[in-house]
Amino acid sequence: MRGVAARLGNRYEDRVAPRQRLAMMRGLIGEAHSDAATPQLSLQLCTAGDYELTADLGAGRFRARRRGGDMVIGPPNQPLQLSGGSKAGIEMTILALDWADVAAVCEGVQAPSLGDFGPLHAGLVRDPPLAAVIETLWDELGSDGALPRLYVDSAKQLTVARLLRLGRSYRPRPGAALAPWQLNRVMDLLVARFNEELSVAELAGAIGMSPFHFARAFKASTGRPPHRRQMELRIERGCAMLATSALSVIEIAIAVGYGSPQTFARLFRQMMGMTPSEYRRRAGGQGSTRRDG
Repeated sequence: MRGVAARLGNRYEDRVAPRQRLAMMRGLIGEAHSDAATPQLSLQLCTAGDYELTADLGAGRFRARRRGGDMVIGPPNQPLQLSGGSKAGIEMTILALDWADVAAVCEGVQAPSLGDFGPLHAGLVRDPPLAAVIETLWDELGSDGALPRLYVDSAKQLTVARLLRLGRSYRPRPGAALAPWQLNRVMDLLVARFNEELSVAELAGAIGMSPFHFARAFKASTGRPPHRRQMELRIERGCAMLATSALSVIEIAIAVGYGSPQTFARLFRQMMGMTPSEYRRRAGGQGSTRRDG
């Protein structure tokens, strides 16, 4: 939100709830703005205005007519690229939530780890109930006493619950493949760090995409998810080591990134159709005459 405030000058007001790690801002802008990545989820509600928006929130560029009631949902740790404007001005109310708090609310209802809200970052979102929560929260933060603090906690839970529901009902756009330079950069990273635990979020960040859309685009490009490709690289390296080194299976498992030789053996058999020891014997590796641990 700092980037927004810099463009608004004195034409904005902010309201914060430091203990609940929540911040809001309202102001009038002439043009949409880009902003740097932050560890916050941002909900940018257009309360008045009418203009053509071009945006990229990490899910690919989109263009849309934006009017009062339309929201941009900015994912955490992702630069937001927005452009377009109106001479009449655009009134905005922005809510920023700490992503750790959002993830904590999600834990009780969302089994997999949540990195963003997926299809909600691929275009404009229009949802009157969510807009009403944001508007009411703004009003409450302008009041004195303990009641605003009580409402903040409820509003955060309502906001996250509504985003989860919207995320399940929105249909994502057909998945587009990664650009050649994006795929090359990710593959270089996977090869260079094949034996490390690389998260989807880290791979996505290397090419400026959100985790949700990166995973879909990577699969569209390669036919398999990122973790599958990393497993293949590890097993391929394991095959080379079994055939050319005298290291034990346990030592090779550790070298390619598996803390457990049982995990390495299971995935090796799944991909190669035989155990590591059997592969070594068939390849005539240096360790084929020794007993593997």
